[in-house]
Amino acid sequence: MRQTQTSHVVDSVHDELKIVKDLYDTGDLTFFANAGVINKAGLTKQNYKERTRTQLFAHNAMQREVAKVDPYDKIEGTGIMGRAKDMLSKNGHVVGTISIDNPSIAVDGTLDESRPATIVGRRGSRKFAIRSNNELDFDIEKYARTLNGEAEAFSGIFGETWSERFMAGIDEAEEYQTIFESVDIDESTSTDSGIPDYPGDNNLEKEHWQKWSALLKLVQMKDLRNVDRDFFFTELGRWDSHNLMKEDLRKQLSALNFGLEMFVKEAKSSGIWDEVAVVIASDFGRTLTPNNNDGTDHGWGGHYMIMGGDVKGGQILGEYPTDLTAAGPLVDNFGRFLPTTSWDSIWNGILEWTGVTEQTDLDYCLPNRLGTVDPVVGTERSFPLLTADSIFMPRQRSEGRNLRGGKE
Repeated sequence: MRQTQTSHVVDSVHDELKIVKDLYDTGDLTFFANAGVINKAGLTKQNYKERTRTQLFAHNAMQREVAKVDPYDKIEGTGIMGRAKDMLSKNGHVVGTISIDNPSIAVDGTLDESRPATIVGRRGSRKFAIRSNNELDFDIEKYARTLNGEAEAFSGIFGETWSERFMAGIDEAEEYQTIFESVDIDESTSTDSGIPDYPGDNNLEKEHWQKWSALLKLVQMKDLRNVDRDFFFTELGRWDSHNLMKEDLRKQLSALNFGLEMFVKEAKSSGIWDEVAVVIASDFGRTLTPNNNDGTDHGWGGHYMIMGGDVKGGQILGEYPTDLTAAGPLVDNFGRFLPTTSWDSIWNGILEWTGVTEQTDLDYCLPNRLGTVDPVVGTERSFPLLTADSIFMPRQRSEGRNLRGGKE
């Protein structure tokens, strides 16, 4: 895919994203140009509605599609990382899928193929039945286990499933709280009280850092969790700037930069940087043209990035639009861009890096990948699927490699 000179990127990266520029310059970050949800190849400004099943320009629909990467529901109820977990588990790996704070279909696989995904709070897990000192004589956990362990002849499958998940949740909460209490993250920018010195005047930096630090702790304790592969999902909201876009975006990017800087620093110092790949994704880009409120509206194609020690950085994969006017082949009358690189193509290369290399396994993980090749009519060249060698360093793939993904 096309590679762009560093000087062009320097002028394009927001000045709040210092860590992004630094990683690009040092060869640890690559951009994906004009990427997005693509259902079917051969898109034009005239036919894209007929060739797209996804409800375009709607947050809920396109967020779900970015998490699923399965627009025709070939494997219902699953997401891209969950299906990768299925395949890697089938091939003998022990794979964890974890979502921070909230559930996400991105990490859901097929239940009979691999173990269920786990949801962990950004500040850890709350243990079951925390009691005050005068209540310690009553062992409520033992009582709960006894109550939920009993089965009768007429016990229903829903009740048994609920009890099983309830008890597993108690055990998982204790396990993950132990993990959070065991890892000590070095925060050189923290105050004497041990609380990070957040640069902003709001809670955005705190929220971002809590999520990135949760990821770090879980990654560093992978041996305690008995896994050799990992997929993580976390979501950072408040990017829908219909009003005062420049002002709001600066706050958001400052918070993102703060969290990423601390994440990268700790990942490098703890020796896990070469084993992680952080994928920054979104539901869609924004319109190039502003609205009447100094904001932007819902778009389609956008520019994203991947970072990590094994990433072949300093490049831009995909094709930046050559004509930004409404007369260009990729821009509609609202300033929205038809994407030229599909998420199927991007994940094709990422999954190869994690160890999903057989074509049949890739077809399972990406049921629509072959339908997104050469997606847009009228662009300068063809768009084959990305491979591991186009995104990552061309060296022998390690059997112990893990993937840790973030989502914006």
